[in-house]
Amino acid sequence: MREDSTGSPESQAGRKAASMATLSEDASLALPLRLIAAAWFGLTALMLTLVMLVLAAGNSTTPPTINFILFFCETPAALAAAFGFLLGGRIIDPEAEYSSTHAVLRGILIALLSLITFVCLYIAAAYVDAKQAGAKQWVLDNMVSVLLIGCLMMALPVSLPGALAGWTLFRWSGGRRRDWLRSFPADGPGAAGLWNLVALLLVGVNCVIAVKLLRLD
Repeated sequence: MREDSTGSPESQAGRKAASMATLSEDASLALPLRLIAAAWFGLTALMLTLVMLVLAAGNSTTPPTINFILFFCETPAALAAAFGFLLGGRIIDPEAEYSSTHAVLRGILIALLSLITFVCLYIAAAYVDAKQAGAKQWVLDNMVSVLLIGCLMMALPVSLPGALAGWTLFRWSGGRRRDWLRSFPADGPGAAGLWNLVALLLVGVNCVIAVKLLRLD
């Protein structure tokens, strides 16, 4: 009887090493490539949230406040830009042998990570506000459940723009632009780690400020 080796320690170690190598390649990309991906995904998220805001404002009797706009429009865009910076640069890497399918899957991953992080932020802010207002525990638990269900319902609408952003970024990087993208030298491990830390700090500060402003409304 033939033994399946997919669960062997050697195969598991190989998959782990491949995963770590991929993360290392993402981190060592040239900074301009990562910035292009960050701007691409950030602008895509901003346009999506603005469209949703306009649709929501049409059914509302009161205009949205600045704090509301910052949290529900700017924060998702900042999160998408951060994840695009960390994971999206490989889409336009001229040395990578990747396809448009890979670009689409990366775009979906970036979109879903942004959505999950944003929902976690909103749940934390809403939970704290409701608890300070004296809400009972079962109300808090139901509120969290409703928000998580809403996150699942938004997964597909958010994934589609993410997939489109990944595909269009991949198409944009083809042709003559590949020679231009190839002219940027890759970052070393130290510089790449520093830029990752800066990106995470910036988006972290952005999220903290946005949550505090939302709670002031």
